[in-house]
Amino acid sequence: MKRVIVLIFSLGFAYGLSAECKKLQAYPEGRKAWARWNTQFSTVLYPEKTQVCIGRQYFYEIKGGAGMASALDRQKGRIVLRHTNTAQLRHELAHLYLDLAWKVLPYRVSEPFARVLEQPKDCSLALAQHDQQAVELQARWRQRHTANFCEMVTLLRDVLRAPLPVREALPLG
Repeated sequence: MKRVIVLIFSLGFAYGLSAECKKLQAYPEGRKAWARWNTQFSTVLYPEKTQVCIGRQYFYEIKGGAGMASALDRQKGRIVLRHTNTAQLRHELAHLYLDLAWKVLPYRVSEPFARVLEQPKDCSLALAQHDQQAVELQARWRQRHTANFCEMVTLLRDVLRAPLPVREALPLG
């Protein structure tokens, strides 16, 4: 019985040591992605106070987090990763960017845009060729589920640059 207790304690101690939280500024990939989004879409201050926490125990503090690979914990101002993973960091940072550039969106709306943001693909030609009109933006918004990658990038750019009343008029359902 004593061996079991010692084993459990040592595993728990080692498990605790493997977890770490650092400020977002310690991750140059995050700042690089944020700068690209500021240039492409809308300028938003870099969230330097946000922490990146790596370790699976953090997921038990998030409702439904046990099965997630990464998460944006808005309540505690942190990005939670199971392991150091640049793609997952960019994905959660994309959710944070959307929160700050627009607002906290329903998951089904924000997830496709976060997937678009996390990709370093270039759509500069599509961005340069497109003009925004409020009526057209509404129609493109309704068709976003069938849009290709560059169309989604252009749509996101146009939405984030649109006046607040135009953005607020978009149906999130």
